[in-house]
Amino acid sequence: MVRSKMATLVQVALQIFDSEVVMKSIKRLVDNVFDQLMSEHAGGVIDRNSIKSAIKCFKMHKLLNARIVKNEKGELIWEGQETKDASTSDFDRVYIIKYTDYFAGESRKWIVHMSSPEYAKKALEVLKREDDNARQLLAKDSCQELSNKLIEIIVNQNASALISKEHTGVKELIAQKRIEELNYLTKLIMKTENNIPLMTACLAEYVTTKGRGLEQDKKIVEDPLAYIKGILELKREVNYMISDAFESIKLFLWDSDKAFKNLLVEFELAPKFLAIYIDNMMRNDLRGKESQMESLISEVFVIFKLVNSKDVFCQQHQVNLNSKLRFFMEVAFFRTALSLMMLRSL
Repeated sequence: MVRSKMATLVQVALQIFDSEVVMKSIKRLVDNVFDQLMSEHAGGVIDRNSIKSAIKCFKMHKLLNARIVKNEKGELIWEGQETKDASTSDFDRVYIIKYTDYFAGESRKWIVHMSSPEYAKKALEVLKREDDNARQLLAKDSCQELSNKLIEIIVNQNASALISKEHTGVKELIAQKRIEELNYLTKLIMKTENNIPLMTACLAEYVTTKGRGLEQDKKIVEDPLAYIKGILELKREVNYMISDAFESIKLFLWDSDKAFKNLLVEFELAPKFLAIYIDNMMRNDLRGKESQMESLISEVFVIFKLVNSKDVFCQQHQVNLNSKLRFFMEVAFFRTALSLMMLRSL
């Protein structure tokens, strides 16, 4: 009975020592590591090896049969068996709390005082830096936990505000064609896929606004060639943004194509105008331009796939089809494209 009471007292004493001494020491160590890493970020020089050694000592305090031995280099090291508690050390837990609290406050300041591109650039730098630091100082599972929490705090919680921010939100950046700044935002927002649709909606709205602008221009809407050229130029512009600003994310292509399709469906003259444009292209634009033929036809064919009333297109295009049949037969690529057009119209 006495031994049992003594064992219980020892356990209680160890628990008190663990919570009152070790945990307080770990918190001071985390604060010290934090200060040093922030100092390094500001240009200071720190001894990372000393930091790692200090952290290792605290991570070892929960080992079973722990002991200090000399390694082959004569250095003092800890040995022992890891417990389940040691899989995520007290140091790691305190470190994660420290950094999530700190950057929760910092990101609230950034969203108020920075433009969306400035916030994105700053956030990307911080996420990269803190991920690198964590990989050196924390266990693998702890690194992932910290990364997930920082992304939630820095990216997910502010994504909507960043995308819609007045003067520097996605709509404004698209309209001003600020590709590099859009790319910063994309790289940040894509860390939380559920927010990407907020950005694709901005691009789709841009397509709709610009397309309706063509329809409202009397000079363009009365000129089939000018209208289709305007649509093709808009498609090139959007494709460029998707590749250079939006990391070629498929959802941007799909949503922008939906916007183009809606435009061409709503504008009843679109199929007829496209047929006239293709007729002119075959008679004039393609002759003597074999090197450009594939790209020209590919662009037009993308628009054709988005046209709804293909029967109207075929009726208009059939008018002069026979007079150009020999020319079609000379161009293998265009012959294939034309066959696909006719099949899709059935």
